Amino acid sequence: MSYIKFYKKVSRNYWSSRRDKHF
Repeated sequence: MSYIKFYKKVSRNYWSSRRDKHF
């Protein structure tokens, strides 16, 4: 697994979860 791919996936999940919580 490529580091950049992993980073983008994690960052997208992180931001979407923050958006869900309106934090």
